[in-house]
Amino acid sequence: MENTDSIFSDIQNSETEASYFQRLLASLIDFAVEIFIVFSIYIIIPKEIILGLIGSNTYTSYFLIFFILFLYRFICIIIFQKTIGMMLCRLKYLNGDLEPLSIKQKLIAVFIPRTQSVKYYKIN
Repeated sequence: MENTDSIFSDIQNSETEASYFQRLLASLIDFAVEIFIVFSIYIIIPKEIILGLIGSNTYTSYFLIFFILFLYRFICIIIFQKTIGMMLCRLKYLNGDLEPLSIKQKLIAVFIPRTQSVKYYKIN
């Protein structure tokens, strides 16, 4: 056994966890995209339809905004496995075993972006 060999040489991984700056940048890009989507919807859809959906309850407007934000994340993560911010920062989601996410883990990642079992990793 040479000095460069070790018992852990067969476990070498090419996947490295994303830095704090990369995660922050991806989150900021996603936030900008989400704000753009919300403003675009309010500009494109006629005011009568929006007022009809919201009604006199102000909490409904907050629910509608959060629904749009979660819908964006849901579509991006379920279909494309990453959001626009993750694409631009070259990040991906992997589970604790460094494998692609299952459907259950993708649904968790929609609501909770980073958990113990789902983390951001760099794309090499």
